[in-house]
Amino acid sequence: MVVKSKYGLLILVILAIGCTKPLPPEEWEGDPVFVFQGSVNNEKVSLGAGLSGRTMQTSYFLDTSGYWVMRGTLGPRNCPEGCENSLIISYFDEKKRTNVEADRSHHTRIGHWKLPSGKSTVTYDTLEALTFYVDSAFSDVPILWDFQFGDTTSLKNPTRIFDNFTHRLVCLSANLNSCLSNVCNRIYGANYPECQIQFSYTQTGNTYTFYSQTNGPVRWEFGDGNIATGDSVEHTYTSNHKNFRVCAYQLSGCDASFCRDVPTYSTDCGVGYSWSSRDTIQPRHVPPGFEGRVMVEWINMDGERYVNYLQKRKPTDEEYFETITVEPYKPDPNGNATVIISAAANLWLFSDNNDSIPFIADELIFALPQPE
Repeated sequence: MVVKSKYGLLILVILAIGCTKPLPPEEWEGDPVFVFQGSVNNEKVSLGAGLSGRTMQTSYFLDTSGYWVMRGTLGPRNCPEGCENSLIISYFDEKKRTNVEADRSHHTRIGHWKLPSGKSTVTYDTLEALTFYVDSAFSDVPILWDFQFGDTTSLKNPTRIFDNFTHRLVCLSANLNSCLSNVCNRIYGANYPECQIQFSYTQTGNTYTFYSQTNGPVRWEFGDGNIATGDSVEHTYTSNHKNFRVCAYQLSGCDASFCRDVPTYSTDCGVGYSWSSRDTIQPRHVPPGFEGRVMVEWINMDGERYVNYLQKRKPTDEEYFETITVEPYKPDPNGNATVIISAAANLWLFSDNNDSIPFIADELIFALPQPE
């Protein structure tokens, strides 16, 4: 029924207005639960979720270098990557992982979190040093070692340091009395002991005894069509050649071999070499990275971004990002487990133009996802 009244419209309008209630704050908006109290560029700043349309938004993603990043953004609604007047806290996983659900309990620890550094750090690696020895007959003649990739040398006993290599092709060339000789072998690293093979020999006239230096049985090819099997074998040459190429082949399942030219009939034409291996500790400068570190990003009212990272710069001793409490929190709107973190910080932030501003967080309460 429609009641016509000169007050009807007014009554309906009043009722409509009276029945409209403010919507309750959505999750992650708080009373506020999440806050930032401090100063940026020496000006006081106060931000809170649930105030002026701001929320705490969490996300995680795989960055271009292969590290998972956990992020919390205190800023305008529907702006997880940050808009004007936003504060973004990003924690970079400590190592590369293919599975996003891997354990990340390390970013729930209390205390000082590592800051990204633009300065390289020095670490020490145990590497393998190989020294090569030319056969004595060629100690006083021109030789050339070729370690591939443009690395050549005429030193008699060069040393090369290899980092976790599988194998490296090493060639030796020599010129003795107009007799040119060249031999190449694949040298395997210490991580492949079953593939390491070389041999030595002794000579009495035209009879040679060959001794293998390897783990497992060896097949011998003497270069004159004859073959033999054993750890040490004896062979007599009858053909009138200046040298023969002798090769030892690993028979233990690894396709490895070692060859050298053996001179015969008192000629010295035929080049060969041996090698030895040892561990060496070498310093290594590690390029700066973000793994296991926290990045703080501030976006001002003009949309300019500032972060606590500058190329070639190391954080000062006065800078810190310290977590005071870390506790489990309710799932975010996407259902991901989270932690709520209380922290304090004193940092320098830098723009793309290398402009610097001080950042001080007297009180900082934020959230980070913790995928499970």
